[in-house]
Amino acid sequence: MKEAKKHIDIAKLIFRNKLGVLSESEQKALNDWLSSSQQNQDLYNQLCFEEVEPMDASHKNDVWNKLERASKGKKRMVKFLWTSVAASIAVLFGIGYWMLQSNTSEEVLISQVATVEKIISNKKIENTVLILSTGEMIELNKSTFAGGVCEVNGVVLQMENGILKYRNKSGGNNEELFNSIVTPRGKTQEVILADGTHVWLNADSKITYPVSMKGKKRPVDLNGEAYFEVTHNKTKPFQVNVDDYLVEVLGTSFNVDAYSVDHVSKTTLVEGRVKIDFQNNRKDILLAPNEQVSLDKKIEKVKVEKVKSLDIASWRHGRFVFRKQPLSAIMKTFARWYDVEVKYENELLKDLLLTMNIERYSDVNDPLTIISSTNKVLFELKDRIITVKQK
Repeated sequence: MKEAKKHIDIAKLIFRNKLGVLSESEQKALNDWLSSSQQNQDLYNQLCFEEVEPMDASHKNDVWNKLERASKGKKRMVKFLWTSVAASIAVLFGIGYWMLQSNTSEEVLISQVATVEKIISNKKIENTVLILSTGEMIELNKSTFAGGVCEVNGVVLQMENGILKYRNKSGGNNEELFNSIVTPRGKTQEVILADGTHVWLNADSKITYPVSMKGKKRPVDLNGEAYFEVTHNKTKPFQVNVDDYLVEVLGTSFNVDAYSVDHVSKTTLVEGRVKIDFQNNRKDILLAPNEQVSLDKKIEKVKVEKVKSLDIASWRHGRFVFRKQPLSAIMKTFARWYDVEVKYENELLKDLLLTMNIERYSDVNDPLTIISSTNKVLFELKDRIITVKQK
């Protein structure tokens, strides 16, 4: 799974580079991958700089032969890497679906993540959406399904009090399919997966997960923030793939804050135990309750510290709780919830430490007024741009 996740991330980077929207850290990651081997450079050139015609599943062998020619005769290349990355990019670039040779759940996950990236890359998501394995996009609201229920591949989907619930039917199809949920800024979504795991997805986030959860593992891919209450199953590890590491559990409650655009990602354990499995040669980390591991991708530093875990996950109960947090982190949270842009008149203001425990108001002016009452900063809001000024 660790290798499969790398391929997902590589495909995302190549696709975002094609769109011209790579961040500085993403560009560095792509450059590092390209410089690590000639095969990587060949694959990149083959898929990005040559004209590729649309194709269906029957043409996958032609594609594979093309990739093999690009490898300059290196017969011992890692075939799974090539097929995984190529398949992801193929979907992203609109080549169409061609199934990977062994059709493992990891490979299907790669294709689904790539499909979601393609669907949402050129459109603004206004409402929370469910993306099926077919690429069909459904807005999630109480009137989504006729009678509140629909069925996908032998799995019943039901909206109940705003929560999307999956339930396996006896004798359902065993084919491993994946669905995805995408939340816009300012909205959250709860989903109960087919194994009973309860997930709270925060604003501006994407999650991809197995529809039936019948495989040997329970892999999900997350870009954003989510809180998980995982149903215990000692024979089927639950795995959360984020940038740079993998969170693996059997049954526990934890929060993952891993937006790909942020240079720091964090995993916080509420109860149980989780293992953090890094992509590189770093030693795996086992977290105990009320511990948080953070990875600073800019300086490649990992830190484990004691925290108040319930404060970290307070967003799922409609509250903002910050303890001695820099203003920059607080305003980044506000930007995602209230769909605003933040600018600073003085960069030093970003380091101002604040402690807050407030309701998640519907109007951004409410929390800004509370912060202004500290007599340390002023805020100017115009055309959805907040300018932070020295008071």
